[in-house]
Amino acid sequence: AMFACTAPQRSHSIHTPRCASRPRARADLTVSRAVEHKPSVVVIGAGVLGLTCALTLAERDEYDITVIAEKFSPDTTSDVAAAFWYPFLVRPKERADAWALQSYSWFVELRAREGGERCGVEMRRCRELLKTTDAAVPGWASGIEYFAELSKDDIPASYVGGFEFDVPVVEMPKFLPWLVDACKSRGVTFERRKLDRVEDARAPLVINCAGLGARDMFDDDEIVPIRGQVVYIKQDCDVGMFDDS
Repeated sequence: AMFACTAPQRSHSIHTPRCASRPRARADLTVSRAVEHKPSVVVIGAGVLGLTCALTLAERDEYDITVIAEKFSPDTTSDVAAAFWYPFLVRPKERADAWALQSYSWFVELRAREGGERCGVEMRRCRELLKTTDAAVPGWASGIEYFAELSKDDIPASYVGGFEFDVPVVEMPKFLPWLVDACKSRGVTFERRKLDRVEDARAPLVINCAGLGARDMFDDDEIVPIRGQVVYIKQDCDVGMFDDS
């Protein structure tokens, strides 16, 4: 919410005589207006979540935004993310599908506007291979440009079904610098420093996108990494594949 402080204004009364021998100049009334300051927001962390939050808020033009981080691209965890669009292990499913389709549209429009080489977003065909026959068609399937069930000829022997679809794949070493530039163009400022406590951010609104850094910042031993293995291989096929394991 925004709060505007308005300076108190004195009321002025102007009394004009009923009879005057000469015209009387009208008094000039000056009304002072308080300068409206935007609320300060600090985003902790300069990975994809922190930069996206900063950009989203900056596009509303309602806040004075600062991103504070110890590390920036290319030294963040987000730089090595295997970033392709797919609603995976997100709950509640009904809301997650709507969120996913919003992000899908955003990436498609970004690529069309900026070009894939500049922002790092490309469209790739992916196939999900299924080991069971009880997998339903995803709820988001009707909201993307291309989605189809695999034919029997395209299903490997060890699987019983599958889907293929075209989705955004993001090259993070390109996308993160693009996010930084987009934030700067909208007035976001950046500070490279480590925050030992969240109180050191010194802002009325703080958005925590510190990732594992929040373990020490909030003294929370329950914050632990649960994934993180990325294997780079030669890409000599036109279709990305994964299964439902």
